[in-house]
Amino acid sequence: MREFLEQVVELIKKGKLPEDLTEEISEISEELVREEINEEEFVKELMGLLSGFRVNPFKIEEEIERCEEEYIRNIALRILNMKRD
Repeated sequence: MREFLEQVVELIKKGKLPEDLTEEISEISEELVREEINEEEFVKELMGLLSGFRVNPFKIEEEIERCEEEYIRNIALRILNMKRD
């Protein structure tokens, strides 16, 4: 997800118009879907690593989601700031 959003930001920096972004975003997302690990698998691995700790697995998933949402908001703000310049 992070890599995908960074690539979108780079395309906007290069002066691509929003309508030009659609096809490139689609290509990037397809590429990332093929390459990225399964999120469910990632959560299972993370829970396995933390099994020695007293951590509620649902709290781990909530924290991952919170971090992703925070990151997406930050990227959106960066994109808006670029459009203002």
